[in-house]
Amino acid sequence: MKKNIGSLLGWYAAGFILGIIGANLLFKETGCSSGLLAIYGTAAQKELVNAEVLFKYLLFQRGAYFLFMLLIGLTYIGSFTVILSLLWFGFLGGNLLTLFVLEYGLKGLGIGVICSMPQIIFYLPGWLLLFWIVIRMSRKSWAKGKRERADYQAYIFFGVGACVCILLGIWLESYVNQKILVWIFQHWI
Repeated sequence: MKKNIGSLLGWYAAGFILGIIGANLLFKETGCSSGLLAIYGTAAQKELVNAEVLFKYLLFQRGAYFLFMLLIGLTYIGSFTVILSLLWFGFLGGNLLTLFVLEYGLKGLGIGVICSMPQIIFYLPGWLLLFWIVIRMSRKSWAKGKRERADYQAYIFFGVGACVCILLGIWLESYVNQKILVWIFQHWI
């Protein structure tokens, strides 16, 4: 399991580095960052988004992806989908952190870490657990081995555990993280 988690984190790190490079190339080419953080900061200073509406939106968005990954894990392409997902999530994380640094300097680095901390607590373990079980089940398809009842039971058990972590992450993102973001944008920036 440690080997699998290490390789999952390695793919995420590769995407993260690509995100940093992409944001720096954009900055070098245009001479400015995308400005998304300034727009988001302006919106955050005005008012909070209705947490219940945000929760439902995130639940649908992340829930659809979660179910897709569970189903794709039963096929041959589950491992490839996990690698592509990790590269994409890493790219987005690296890009966002670089935008924070480009927009606000070293202070932005701290702000970016603080802003992502509530999600890291639950999202990171939840998504890593989901990706781990998807790769594990997908490899059984590659090996042409017969899946037994115990394989499906473990798949469902760990899938429920990943689902609980992701649900807690969605709750934190909708009810807690936006308050942290508003406070940061009102007091630090």
